[in-house]
Amino acid sequence: MDENIGGAGPALAAHSKDGSAAGQTAASRVTGQQQRTQLSQETLGRLADQLGELVRRQPIMATVVTGVVGVCVGRMLSRR
Repeated sequence: MDENIGGAGPALAAHSKDGSAAGQTAASRVTGQQQRTQLSQETLGRLADQLGELVRRQPIMATVVTGVVGVCVGRMLSRR
């Protein structure tokens, strides 16, 4: 049975397989960047949700971690 069910037909399917350029083209780079950006936004959203939940469950620990990070950043900036 033919792989090509429906769609544009076997001529277009053969052309798309044979005519593809090796590596990334300008169009594939742009498409890839958009996908990475979307993935990054989704990941940051999930991370923010998890961090919010941690702060709700353990507010004292979150305060301590924030203070330690602040002290470390302060020391790093004071050395400049």
